[in-house]
Amino acid sequence: MSTPANTDGGSAWLRRQPGGTIQHLLYNGIARNFTLHDRQAVRQVEGLCALENLLIDHDVIPSDFMLFVGRRKTTP
Repeated sequence: MSTPANTDGGSAWLRRQPGGTIQHLLYNGIARNFTLHDRQAVRQVEGLCALENLLIDHDVIPSDFMLFVGRRKTTP
């Protein structure tokens, strides 16, 4: 979920919690076993991503990662 984190003097930045709380457990050492040709595996990974996003967006679990995007403040 991306949310406005701050607006300060024309400088806006966004915060994104990309997850990783559950997914890193899944991908640790086994990600190489998934292929895009295995439709069942793709559906399961997509479902896990959606579940994790839902739980993070509703503050049920925290996100293991945080991403901030911003711009430098302009000075007069």
